[in-house]
Amino acid sequence: DVGAFAVTGTATTLGEYPFTLEVTDSATPPTTATKEFSIRVVSPLSMLTTSLPEAFTGDYYSVTLNAEGGVPPYSWMTYSALPRGVTLDASSGVLSGTLQEGFEGYVNFTVQDSTDPPQRASNGLWLRIIARLAVATSRLPAARPNVPHKVKVVVSGGAPPYTWSLATRSLPDG
Repeated sequence: DVGAFAVTGTATTLGEYPFTLEVTDSATPPTTATKEFSIRVVSPLSMLTTSLPEAFTGDYYSVTLNAEGGVPPYSWMTYSALPRGVTLDASSGVLSGTLQEGFEGYVNFTVQDSTDPPQRASNGLWLRIIARLAVATSRLPAARPNVPHKVKVVVSGGAPPYTWSLATRSLPDG
């Protein structure tokens, strides 16, 4: 192209490669101009974190997302809804907070490096926050002698299926 020069090729080795270009015109006498450049060959950016630990409501949760390649510093983001009480630190990739609600689903995370233009890598990670196991029934109705008695005791939270057992032996006869 008139007035343009293409630097082309396929880089094979990582590193920083400074060079100087010189252009000479066809004037009489010819004039020249020089400019220093640098090409940085960087490895592809990839997100290393492939899973998140499950946790329980009320616990403090802290997980550091990891990436490699590209050029640090990295910026972390998510466009997915996070469980209430949890935040993502954009500069450190730390997902943390006190878990306030149960949650189960994929959260999409993206990491971006500092190259120009920036590289991005994304991964959808399954996150499961389990509500604390609790017996939701607060009290049982009175029973009468010689009348069939059936009461439903309700549980909340935890991870089904549930196994019930009698922890003490203080039930009335029958």
